[in-house]
Amino acid sequence: MTIDPLISREEALGGMSGRVTKQASLLLILIENRTIYLLTQSQQAAAFALSEAAASPHQNFLDAIAQGRDLPFQPTIRHMERYAAQWAILVPANHDIQAAVAHLLGQKYKFTAQAVPGIRAALSLDSDTVLQAYQRLYNQPLASIYISRVMSLLDQLRWRWARLAGRLENLPPFWLACILTVVIGAVSLALPIAVAGIGPLPGVIMIIVIGLINMITIAAMAETVTRSSEIRFGSGFIGRIVDDYLGQTSSLLLSIVLAAFSFGLLLVFYLGISTTLEGASGLPAEMWMVFVFLIGLYFLTRGSLNATLALTIVIGLVNMTLLLILSLLAFAYLRPENLLYINVPWLNGQPFDPTTLSFLIGVVMGIYSAHVLVVIFGKLLLQRDPSGREVIKGHTVGIGVAIMLNVIWVLAASGAVAPHILAKQQGTSLVPLTATIGPIMGVLGAIFVIVSMGLGMVQFSVALFNLAHERVDTPKTAVLGRQGRFLLSLSPIILVFLLAEWMSWTNTGSFTGILAILGIIVDSLMTGIFPVLLLVASRRKGELVPQVVHSFLGNPLLLTGIYLLCLLNLLFHALIIWQNPLQRLLGLAIALLMLGLTIAMIRRGVFSPRMVIELRDDRSRGGKSRVYITANGQSMPVEVQLGYDGGEELLQANSGTIRTMTNLRYIQLNLPPTTARELKVLAHTITPDGTAQNWPGHLTIKGSDTRPTFDAPLANGQVTLPITDETRRIVLNFSETIPG
Repeated sequence: MTIDPLISREEALGGMSGRVTKQASLLLILIENRTIYLLTQSQQAAAFALSEAAASPHQNFLDAIAQGRDLPFQPTIRHMERYAAQWAILVPANHDIQAAVAHLLGQKYKFTAQAVPGIRAALSLDSDTVLQAYQRLYNQPLASIYISRVMSLLDQLRWRWARLAGRLENLPPFWLACILTVVIGAVSLALPIAVAGIGPLPGVIMIIVIGLINMITIAAMAETVTRSSEIRFGSGFIGRIVDDYLGQTSSLLLSIVLAAFSFGLLLVFYLGISTTLEGASGLPAEMWMVFVFLIGLYFLTRGSLNATLALTIVIGLVNMTLLLILSLLAFAYLRPENLLYINVPWLNGQPFDPTTLSFLIGVVMGIYSAHVLVVIFGKLLLQRDPSGREVIKGHTVGIGVAIMLNVIWVLAASGAVAPHILAKQQGTSLVPLTATIGPIMGVLGAIFVIVSMGLGMVQFSVALFNLAHERVDTPKTAVLGRQGRFLLSLSPIILVFLLAEWMSWTNTGSFTGILAILGIIVDSLMTGIFPVLLLVASRRKGELVPQVVHSFLGNPLLLTGIYLLCLLNLLFHALIIWQNPLQRLLGLAIALLMLGLTIAMIRRGVFSPRMVIELRDDRSRGGKSRVYITANGQSMPVEVQLGYDGGEELLQANSGTIRTMTNLRYIQLNLPPTTARELKVLAHTITPDGTAQNWPGHLTIKGSDTRPTFDAPLANGQVTLPITDETRRIVLNFSETIPG
């Protein structure tokens, strides 16, 4: 038997008759469901799904749990301990039920008292009243539920990981946002090679300048996410908000860019991992590539990596620590003449080297490519910080930490190895560092590569596979069967593998060069142009109003300057720096496409103000049911009329709380004058886990002559349509029962 884990404990337990054991059994089912839901949500956040369809298996999993279907798998006692603080709200203040749940746990699971402090606190198992209740019910002490034997080393390690994972996943939102923003890995290993052409000190200046620009753009992206109802309560994919704020064409371009990014970055991982392990082991890089491909294939056949948010955090922290250790090792071999080398074009008659400048700009842009992570983790972070204040601050500080770590690394690596040696490297900077410092650098470098690129390789293999599977899984390919479609979806990964093997065999693949191209093309869009356009649109069309808005972020000169800088970067490379005709054509096409798309958006009124009317029945912890109305990104004080079976009530939008949602039949409001030329209406219930369940409704809009100008049902609980100055009255009818 299963019970919806999202119903209240009063609904599940309060009205039930029978013995305490039955009530405790039902409560344990609720706790197990909630635990699995939270674990799956953590895995979804760490899956790096780059599209909604790609994440559908995780989302279907979550929906099945939320709807009270059979448990997809049985949680372990470690999982229940890990999320004890989150499911504790389900436990009623009934000592007999708490004691009975403890008895059931002791029968079903094996654990020591020291291993479950969270469960003991959630069920009040250390209180005298529960101890007495257990003795009365079962004629034995509560301590009998615990095992006394010493756990094996493996079990001890599992419990320690569970406790660590619980602490990490419950970090304050500021620290979570900060850690998740610091991307240390493949790009950092290419950085000393990229700056070798102009020298470490000019390279450091470039790292700081581009980093400061990215602090602005990531704050812009974080504010956009904070304003988006789709991110906070919906599926939370970047394609959705780009489609909503910038239009379908922009969303399509974004999908193409993300697919190209996944392909290119996966190629970088193959080259980076194989060349580093070749240097550490002596085995050919081509052999290591086969091993890397087989690992990726293994996880693709499993269908999921099952990594959690905690694992992502641990890997991020380990990467930062290892980079600092590698830097300290390199500083011991620092030579001042290497550090003081300067080769800036046109300075002291130095010639202009387009390849050197391209490598530098592209790789430096790549070390700050965390903007898409702001969206991926946005839903999870905003559940903990609804105001968005700490989230925005954490992401911004995270870029600052990335600046600091990469500056230290560049100074250390560039000081230890001569610039002309670094500049010749086709692989990572660890190869010449190992030759200079010795085996210790090779061993630690190999560990760093495996940790920093290993998870990323699997994640982007899965991401690229899923992006291909979206296009392959159509009725036309049904004749191929399941295995045929799997192989067809696998073809991009096979192509990456073969291309990496060819590059390694012919010695034509440049680890740094590929990263530089990705940085110029992808990061110009993802860390510059798109964040700027999304901020402008969200400040006019956003559904939610953050508690803190940094006005300087919306400065037209600042945003226009960043947009033009990124656009000119593309044009500069396409017309002057790149010599390869294909690169030139690609860069020019993307720059002109983005410019034309922006002009088209302005002409179509994409950045025109929007009015948003949201009826939200918020059943999350501390939530209130209200009608929210925003126009041009700002709250609009409007009096709203609520219609019930027994009469009507008046309510002030945005501040007044709806007394009851029972038997609500309609809401009606008269609009004041507004500059908005678009209207979006949403009606939904926010469940205790923070997701939205749509309401069926019927929207009627009347003009000055009281005749309906729009009369249609809400599609999926929402509708977006143009409005004019003639719009005067809006009525939202609910003919069906409000979801309970």
